[in-house]
Amino acid sequence: MATSLYDMSVASYLQTMTAVAGYLDKAFVFCRDKDIDTNEIVESRLFADMLPLRFQIVSVAHHSLGAIEGLKKGVFVPPNQTGPLNYPDLQKLIADTVGGLQRFSADEVNALEGREVVFQFRDRRSRLRPRPLSSRFHSQTSISMLPPPTTSSAPRACR
Repeated sequence: MATSLYDMSVASYLQTMTAVAGYLDKAFVFCRDKDIDTNEIVESRLFADMLPLRFQIVSVAHHSLGAIEGLKKGVFVPPNQTGPLNYPDLQKLIADTVGGLQRFSADEVNALEGREVVFQFRDRRSRLRPRPLSSRFHSQTSISMLPPPTTSSAPRACR
């Protein structure tokens, strides 16, 4: 039995976004109980050369809802530079991402399988085509990959 593009992308992204929303909510309660300013966490980094939590949250949202929207449009670009975000802004971003993902139907997403998408970064462009999922579970050039591993460091930054 083949796995659908919807199951490999939207269903997986929803699971991840729900988890991200959960640990952001838990971290908010923790900070409130310990009298910690949540905006300090927004700019925190686990390592000096790592981008802050704000970037990690924006990235995981963009690489889920943004990936599906990019596949629909035929072009995927990195997220725009965002202005300053506070903790409630990050929580709203994740809630909006969940809402956006929930609006996609399985038929709508599955119809996108095999569609070419251009990955554009500054002046570089790469053409990608999601492979039929029945022929391969994951592809390095597939837009249906799971969200980036940045999600694994975000919960630690919230501790």
